[in-house]
Amino acid sequence: MQYLSRFSLPTRMDEDDFILNFPPQLEMQCYGHNNIYPFGLFPPKQLSRLEFSPLTIFAGSNGSGKSTLLNLIAQKLGLRRTAPFNATPFTEPYLARCRAETTNDRPIPPDSRIITSDDVFDYMLDLRAINAGISDRREKLFAEYADFTDPTKPTFQLGSLEDYEELKERNDARRSTKSAYTARRMRQTELKTASNGENAYFYFTQQMGAEQAWCRVVVGNKPQFPTATGAIFEFGFADSILQMWASFLKEIDGQDVAFGCFRPEETAISHALHTAALKSQKEKTIVELA
Repeated sequence: MQYLSRFSLPTRMDEDDFILNFPPQLEMQCYGHNNIYPFGLFPPKQLSRLEFSPLTIFAGSNGSGKSTLLNLIAQKLGLRRTAPFNATPFTEPYLARCRAETTNDRPIPPDSRIITSDDVFDYMLDLRAINAGISDRREKLFAEYADFTDPTKPTFQLGSLEDYEELKERNDARRSTKSAYTARRMRQTELKTASNGENAYFYFTQQMGAEQAWCRVVVGNKPQFPTATGAIFEFGFADSILQMWASFLKEIDGQDVAFGCFRPEETAISHALHTAALKSQKEKTIVELA
């Protein structure tokens, strides 16, 4: 269901009005006068109004403002969030000049939230950290078991009541296998982990608090030259090299190839095209190719 229909950002005139009124932040020496982020970010891009559809995608290069835009929308709508964002003393004045319109004035559900890549990455890093701690604990118990059951070491002597707990541990180790001794002392085993995509799916399901209709389709692959593994295995770098060799050898033999190897002149054209694209982006001009 779509809730947000339009989102308006301050125009250049709105921003100029704010700056010319000399806000208190600009009077204080502890604020950098050259950085009034997020003011000044979107007017040069001629972006002041967004129209939303059931599926809306923001695309752009690094630093173009995609994350800033999402964070501003989330803050304006009062969405819950986990990961912090780069708020500045100018964020609230900026948000006061933004306007959000919902579809048919439908209210935003109170439990709505924003999920960012930082949230998913933090979740995956937490899993790894927890599992690393569990693994370290297991290794220490393995070493402890080996020490308690080492027949070459002298018999443990009970010197005081403080040694009683260690005596029980040693006797338990001698009566148990290493696996059983360790399992009884492990507070928990490793948390289940999977691929990054599957972990992201688990996070979405966990945070949204209800059954989700997410679907991941593994479409397989069908290379130009048949392989022993077929389409059930993920296509990797080694497979690419083998396909290139097969294509090259087939061309050398004079046979037709559906997708052949790049020739030197084609490589030169590709290089010229990418160089022109970089120059066009840097100089903000149109670069003509011969």
